[in-house]
Amino acid sequence: MILGISVFALACAANGPSGGDPGEDIPEDYVHNHPFLFSFSGPGTGDGQIDNLAGIATDSAGNVYVCDFTQNRIQKFNSSGEYQSQFGTPGTGNGQFNTPWDVAVGASGNIFVADRHNDRIQKFDSSGVYQSQFGASGNGDGQFNEPCGICVDKNGAVYVADYTNNRVQKFDSDGNFLSVLGTQGGGDGQFNTPYDVAVDADLNIYVADNGNHRIQKFDSSLSFLAKWGSSGTGESEFDTVFSIEIYKTGDLLVADSGNHRIQIFSPSGEFLAYFPETYPYSLQSVASDAAGIIYVGDANSRNIRKYGAQ
Repeated sequence: MILGISVFALACAANGPSGGDPGEDIPEDYVHNHPFLFSFSGPGTGDGQIDNLAGIATDSAGNVYVCDFTQNRIQKFNSSGEYQSQFGTPGTGNGQFNTPWDVAVGASGNIFVADRHNDRIQKFDSSGVYQSQFGASGNGDGQFNEPCGICVDKNGAVYVADYTNNRVQKFDSDGNFLSVLGTQGGGDGQFNTPYDVAVDADLNIYVADNGNHRIQKFDSSLSFLAKWGSSGTGESEFDTVFSIEIYKTGDLLVADSGNHRIQIFSPSGEFLAYFPETYPYSLQSVASDAAGIIYVGDANSRNIRKYGAQ
């Protein structure tokens, strides 16, 4: 499968969707299968606006959740880009955040938030009502030093990219510690500030090993399988590996934000394509839904871009 998406002009509205056309031509090899549909949200601190975005996620109904980290809140939009609700305020109490950096939604509809500078994971129901939390500051089992990425596998297990501890931790859906993957370094199975983690339908684990400019793949037993990537601007090269997403085909979408693009790889790490953007776009986060719709969070324009399914 070859994926690719045209560059399009910046178009956003403060609280609702806006259309747009490609801003310039790109090589024929990258002619898109996923047409740009519209963008939604835009800079601001009001309802439906984004002050500074980090991770995004979708649920089974096609809703989109956005981490607005400087406003210490999670905002929810429907699939049409219309603002629905939000939860979170600044602080350390239950349901409060200090730099919420990523969000994930499990099959049951529960929402998990990586509360980065509170060194914890918070769990909410599908309406955004606080349920529980786990984690504390430290480097022991179940402790965190800046949890940045989070995902939930098909069985409900929760994986957390523990950024400054250079590891990925696995928990059950109630927050009980199960296992840990990785140590600090540049070798196989070692990490340097991992930003994100994703798990496919076969329970293979993919880690955005940001400081080492690569993706690493592990099996469900945490055994190392493969790695790819290096520092640079070419194919399979990265500058800030911020976010990874498993597409419905099993391919990987990687937000290579420093290079202003999303790169696409097969599960074995074969480069397939990318869809580029020119500065000032900063494609910081990527998510997709079961229908194959792709959402991309642009940190500079502070909006979410929606692309159609192939």
